[in-house]
Amino acid sequence: MNKEYENKYNQLSANHCWFIARRKLILDLMKHYNISSDMNILEIGCGWGELINKLNAKGFLNTSGFDISDEAVAHCKSSGLKNIEKMDVTNMRYSDNAFDLIIASDVLEHVEDQDLALKEIHRVLKKNGVFMVMVPAFKILFGKHDLVVHGKRRYRKKELKDILTSAGFKIDKIT
Repeated sequence: MNKEYENKYNQLSANHCWFIARRKLILDLMKHYNISSDMNILEIGCGWGELINKLNAKGFLNTSGFDISDEAVAHCKSSGLKNIEKMDVTNMRYSDNAFDLIIASDVLEHVEDQDLALKEIHRVLKKNGVFMVMVPAFKILFGKHDLVVHGKRRYRKKELKDILTSAGFKIDKIT
């Protein structure tokens, strides 16, 4: 994504209703899946760390995150977030079965090799762990915004289900 747009996007992430609603959805899903404060949580594509900040404020202290952007990682570190790294989802430096919960929100559509990314995510997720993935829907809606943010694709439900199951995931809920 171009740097000027990335900066505006990340500035909005703190207070824009879209991001607030998404964080609330993630927190509600965490309650549904009984994610406790002592579990290991990873956010892929953490941006400026707004979700991790929210999780830490709620007592979830075993949080880690990474982003492919140098600027995003530097911002997270300068704001005091721990366990934030620059990394590519297709080549994660975590051990197998490291995380109870992995969150990838608006990430997968940017990755060139989504199959490799999903295999890596599956590798670092614990056997009974939870993977929350949010992606843009409906290829017909692919447009100017997708191009600006360097999105490579949008998804239909069946396609997402197929790539997730091919990577070894069991789908509990898809919407």
